Amino acid sequence: MAETIEVKMTTPEAADYLGITIQHVHKLLKTKGLPYQKSQNRIFFGHESAKSLFNTPFKKKIITFQIVKGGTGKTSLAHSFAIRASLYGAKVLCVDLAPST
Repeated sequence: MAETIEVKMTTPEAADYLGITIQHVHKLLKTKGLPYQKSQNRIFFGHESAKSLFNTPFKKKIITFQIVKGGTGKTSLAHSFAIRASLYGAKVLCVDLAPST
């Protein structure tokens, strides 16, 4: 069964990407009625809110990570890359293949 991971982006990250202030990101989240969570003094939001905020068109691309040596972090890197790309609104499919011995 597939594992569900709740991915989050912070308002400072979104502000940096959009080239606006953190306060403006807060205002956009509230005025658009987008879901977000607040923890202490930080605001986090997930994929759907990010997709609505950014509205970035993506071209289809294939990106691969290939290193033959084991234990170099290929899977972790691909996983982190896929999560971040999905937060910016990209549709992502990850396939992890291991060579047979």
